[in-house]
Amino acid sequence: MRKALDTKPDDPSLYFLAIHAYQNARHFKSGQEIAGHAAERFPDSARANFEYAFHLQIAGVTAKSRIYLEKAMAADPKYEEPFFFRGDLLVAEGQDEQAIPAELEEAVRLDPKNPEPHLLLSRMYYRTGDEQRASSDKEISLRLRREKPAVLEVLQGQTFR
Repeated sequence: MRKALDTKPDDPSLYFLAIHAYQNARHFKSGQEIAGHAAERFPDSARANFEYAFHLQIAGVTAKSRIYLEKAMAADPKYEEPFFFRGDLLVAEGQDEQAIPAELEEAVRLDPKNPEPHLLLSRMYYRTGDEQRASSDKEISLRLRREKPAVLEVLQGQTFR
């Protein structure tokens, strides 16, 4: 993949293939390196910024990850993954109230068939005492998982530090 990147450095799809090849091989440090190059080379790409933010987040570099998530969100407000991961960061930081309306509900709006944001919203609503909404989002998440169980298999198989 590195040779392909050297041959065609202006093709963002090659960067994304390399990043995911390293992810699948569990070489996150190499994936983060390529993602960083992609974010530098394609600063207006929501995907490049998100990929770098994702790798920074799993490496525990949350402040820098947040910057790249926000760049991705600004570059493409219809791209749901940055919203979900930004909400996940807020949850990890104990900022449940901010995570619900800002990022998680937006992730649900952008990708309503994804069970993950619904499940996280359910937890947030429960923590804030809104048991009715917590129950509703949990049921939606369970229904979506039953309809498409393969959706979460890839994510559940990946290690997050």
